[in-house]
Order: sequence, then C-alpha cells, then structure tokens
Amino acid sequence: MQLPLRTTERAFRATRKQAIGNQAPRRSPPLPRSQATLKKTWVEDTEKVWVVDKAAWTETIPVYENVERSICNVCGADITGSTSAHNKQHMLAGEGSGYHSEVRQVKVGEETIEHPEEGHWETLVVGGHWENE
Repeated sequence: MQLPLRTTERAFRATRKQAIGNQAPRRSPPLPRSQATLKKTWVEDTEKVWVVDKAAWTETIPVYENVERSICNVCGADITGSTSAHNKQHMLAGEGSGYHSEVRQVKVGEETIEHPEEGHWETLVVGGHWENE
C-alpha cells in the first residue's frame, strides 16, 4: 500500500530540513595537484633599529695654566702687579714687608667636549609573510 503523497512530502521536507541544519560549513574545492604539493614557509620581515645605550652628553673641563705670582711674606696674599703698594701698607702698619714668587695653576678657561651617543644595531621582527617554496 502506498502512502498518500502529502505524508511522503512532509516526511521528505522534514528530513531535508534536518539534513540542511546539520551540514558542516561548505569547503572550498580541493586544490589542483600541482598547488597541493607546494610547501609554504613563514618568512619574518625584519628591520634594523639603532638602540641607544648612552645618550649624547657635553662635558666641560677647566683649563689651567702655570703662572708666576707674587705672594706677600706677611699675610700670604697674591700681590701680583701691586707689590710696592701692598708692602707700603704693611710698613705703615708697623709690620714687616717682602714678597716671594710662586708658580701656581690658574684657571684660564674651559674646554667643552661633545660626546656622541653610544649604541648598537638590533634586528627587530616587524611582521612576516608566507612564501611558496
């Protein structure tokens, strides 16, 4: 005995809806054999970057010169250029007088030295891509 057409249609449609709902996502067709055998390798994209270990800096060094100076024997003052006037003041005060010469280091200026920054190069990975072999 044959089932009525309507019952068969309903069963067919219900079965079909179930099958469609449970289907796996569609897959792309398989690659042709020549492409399927190609190997791909990951290649890193790199970039060289300068890494500063020590920043640039400026150094100031005092510059000295050896200079002969006249030094008072009584008070120890530097009287270079006014020896007579200084000795006269000591004599008027009832003190002794006299002076001697000494070689002293005197600051005559400054030297500025510019030191460049110090560092090194490093290779940094910035990305990558696939390449066919």
